[in-house]
Parts: sequence; C-alpha cells; structure tokens
Amino acid sequence: MTGLALELDDGTRKVHSVAENTQFVAGFFKGLGQRESFAQLTTTFYFVYESMEGVLDRSDCATLKALDFPELRRLPGLERDMAFYYGSEWRSKIKPSRATQEYVAQIERVAASSEPELLVGLGPRLS
Repeated sequence: MTGLALELDDGTRKVHSVAENTQFVAGFFKGLGQRESFAQLTTTFYFVYESMEGVLDRSDCATLKALDFPELRRLPGLERDMAFYYGSEWRSKIKPSRATQEYVAQIERVAASSEPELLVGLGPRLS
C-alpha cells in the first residue's frame, strides 16, 4: 500500500506510541481521567482549531484549500464539548494557556508568511 495516509501512519507511529504510554493517555484509556483535565485539553484544542480553521477560511493558498475537507472540521464539535464542560456561557469562562497562545501565534505567523502551506506540519499538539 502507498499514499499519504500510510506515510503519515508510518511517520508518526513512534510518537503515537510514546503518547499512548503517557500517564494522561493511559489513564484516559482506563477511564481514570479527571473532568478538569479533559476540559482543559478540549479548551486547548478549541483555540488551536479555531485558529487553524479560521486560517483555512481566509487563505487563498491552493495547497491548504486542497486539504480542507469539511468533514474534518472540528470546531462545531469542540463548541458542543465546551458547552458540556463549561455551560452555555462557556465563551466568557475560558482562556487559552500561555503555551496555547504561543502555538496559536505561530499558526498565525506561518499563515501570514510567504509559505502558508507549512501549516500542514503544524497539526494540534498536546502541550
């Protein structure tokens, strides 16, 4: 087999294995996670995806447009998750961590650069 999905699987197998063995993820798989931890992780993802999907909406980069599949968009689901964790007034209750702010700033810098296609390599991280 060949193709992008296979290359991504092969290229990220080691990092996924390491991630799956962290205390947080191991606990998650065992059902031992704490609500606050999941809420914070969801908050991080919300801000990252808000930025990435906003860039995709504003971009005229053909490479990014070719990789923008509506079925892969996560913001609507994350917004539902945010309402679950924080209630209907969630937008006024959350703020990104410093690390998330820095990551979102990097997304915006790359998007504004002469090579916005480099965003393909900036997928969400769990930091």
